[in-house]
Amino acid sequence: MVHSAMSRLWKRAAVIVTVITAALGVIAMTPQTASALPSYGYCTGCHSIGGGVSVSVVKTSETASQATYSISGSSANAMGQGWSAFNASQTKLASGSAAGSLTLPRDGLSYTVIWVNPQSSGNLTGAAVTTVVTSIPAPPAPAAPLLTGITPTSGLNSAVTSITINGANFVATPTVRLGTTVLSGVTFVSATRLTVSIPAGLAAGVYGVTVVNPDGQSAALGNAFTVIVPAPPAPAAPTLASVSPASGLNSAATSITISGANFVATPTVRLGTTVLSGVTFVSATRLTVSIPAGLAAGVYGVTVVNPDGQSAALGNAFTVIVPAP
Repeated sequence: MVHSAMSRLWKRAAVIVTVITAALGVIAMTPQTASALPSYGYCTGCHSIGGGVSVSVVKTSETASQATYSISGSSANAMGQGWSAFNASQTKLASGSAAGSLTLPRDGLSYTVIWVNPQSSGNLTGAAVTTVVTSIPAPPAPAAPLLTGITPTSGLNSAVTSITINGANFVATPTVRLGTTVLSGVTFVSATRLTVSIPAGLAAGVYGVTVVNPDGQSAALGNAFTVIVPAPPAPAAPTLASVSPASGLNSAATSITISGANFVATPTVRLGTTVLSGVTFVSATRLTVSIPAGLAAGVYGVTVVNPDGQSAALGNAFTVIVPAP
């Protein structure tokens, strides 16, 4: 009779259920009878505990994928005590006979931690409290990068060009491609700006730019940068220094050598207004040409015209002489 009465008393013994939302640190206290505890094999015959049983679960650290909690508790009863942690399927994840730690995935699910004061060794049927821990959710996936513009939008392939890429959601150590070429010298300035060098020597054309964040998310901007091959420098105009010989009889053709600079192949040579034939390009500093017979006696200027239209003239350069009868 006494045992039956005590058993009923134990089952009516009050326990405390503490609900902790770990992500927010909110604690709510709710009284609950032993018979309402989850049936994890505990408190099938709770006994008078004289004081109380308490449990505390505090988040101590977190990473992107998991969080670690410190577990501690106490009981006024002198008998052994310990804790166990369970998932929603009542599968035990971890346990201990003293304060310890529990690592949970960052999944936003609820886990139950029970601190129990057993009646006897190996029989966890004593007074207990439970704490429901809601694991903090996983951090949101980072946003994909976004490209809005590039400055400058063109550059010569004869030199390295530094460009600034503007956009959003950039992170450190991205990969940047110009077309299919992976660019080096990428500098992360901020979440909205990158700088990168475009090497010399690329083929002329219009290229797209792609930014790939380390998590594999990417953004592309088509027709973003134009590589230009610089035009060759304009050739220098010819110059004339001398004509040799400086005179000849009009009774026969006379071959002359024109000395100067910046001559090119296929120039036009005039003696006065007469276009001369038989012009030979010897080098950039020398031409040879024939002055035909039959020209009127007199002193003539010589003009050399390169194919690009640039010309040079030497006045009073050649004298045509009529031989004495």
